[in-house]
Formats: sequence, C-alpha cells, structure tokens
Amino acid sequence: MIAPHDWRGQEGLYGGKVVAMLADLLTATDVGDRLALASVWAEFTGAVVPGETEGTVEVLHRGRSTALVRAALRQDGRAKASAVAKFAAAGQGDKLSPRTLPPAPPAADVVDYDAPWGHLPYDPKLQLKVIDQETRDGVLTTRAWLRVRPGHGDDLGEGGVEAVLLDLLPPGLFALEDKPAFVPTVDFAMHLNPSHRAEAGRWYWGEMRTEWSDGAFCCDTGEIRTTEGAFVARGTQNRRVVDAL
Repeated sequence: MIAPHDWRGQEGLYGGKVVAMLADLLTATDVGDRLALASVWAEFTGAVVPGETEGTVEVLHRGRSTALVRAALRQDGRAKASAVAKFAAAGQGDKLSPRTLPPAPPAADVVDYDAPWGHLPYDPKLQLKVIDQETRDGVLTTRAWLRVRPGHGDDLGEGGVEAVLLDLLPPGLFALEDKPAFVPTVDFAMHLNPSHRAEAGRWYWGEMRTEWSDGAFCCDTGEIRTTEGAFVARGTQNRRVVDAL
C-alpha cells in the first residue's frame, strides 16, 4: 500500500489518516464481511511517511458475535504503527435518545478555524469551525463543527472518517497563551457506533476535552455526534508535547 503525500502532517502522515489506513487493513478480512467495526486501539512507534508501506493483518479470534484482529504498518523494515480492533455483531439501531446538544450557531455562521500550528497539506480535505474553547467543569474543552469536505474522503473506509475527524479536533493546549509547536499522537483508542457511521461531506458536532498535561505528554478525549445529537464516535489520545522553538 502507498502512504499518500497529500495527507502529510508535521512529522509524517496525519495521525488520523494512519489510523484510517490501519482500519482498512483490519476490515479487509472475512471478519469485516460479517461483523461491524466496534473499536480500535492504535499505537505509533514512528512517523509513517509518504511512500511505500507494508501492511500486515492477522485474525486473532473469530467468534459468532465478536472477533479480534491485529494489523501493522512497516516502512524500510521498521514497525511504524499497529492496531488491534474489536468487531461485533451490530444490533437493530440506537435504543437511547440522542443527546440534546448545547446551544450553538449553525456551521454556516461560524468562521473556519485559523489553526495556530499553521497550514498543512491535508487542510483542503478537512474543515473545522471552532465554536468555543473554555474551561468546563474544570476541564479545558473545545467545541466545534467539523467535516471531511465534499469531494474528498473516497480513500477513507470503515472507521476512517471517524478517525480523521477525531484527530482534527484541536487539543486544549492550543487554547493556552503558551502553546506547544505540535502534539503528535502516541496512542489512539477509538469506539464507534455501528448505527451511525460518519460520512464525508456531512457536518458533525465535536467536543475535545484535555484531561491532563504534565508538559511532556497530554491526554485528550474527543467525541463526535450527528447534528441531531446521535453518538458517532469517541477517541482518547496520549500525545507527546513538542514545545515551540
């Protein structure tokens, strides 16, 4: 497989796209033909860079209602990222009512986010509109509208749109006066709702909560929902904090 140049980020490929590539491997087995992708835990041991990439996949468990699959990405003979995924037999749709979203202006009335880390090659594919960034219940929280732009996302399979949107939500550290240069992902745990798969072109409500930071690492939990408040996905990331020069 090829790691594409147009998804480049700060140190290598955009982390959400790497998780999407792993999800492609995880869902390409016969397990993905009969069960729904329910969760993914990914870890990064190096930056995946544009170019030739070797992907491997192994089914660890096949059950009637659940399965476990492992995948890895290698470049130049080195492991760069790996993931394990849980698959589950999907039910008959949501049994809980959608969340009532907080009052907010519609996406059309919010300006595009001017990211403090500057412009990156994948920017034309994604759109982010931050509604507010403030401390809520003692936790620095970002609320935003976000989407994969219309005309993009054809290279994002099952779980891929969710991965790139969760990684798009701005970490709370960028709302502080003393901002980091960037915060590369160390690991990424994502849980999905099989009844509401994210689709390119559609707007989603997003929240990112920065749980803690010690200056060297931080932990962020993001969530995306439909505009009607239905749960789509949640992701928690440990990140390395790279100070600005």
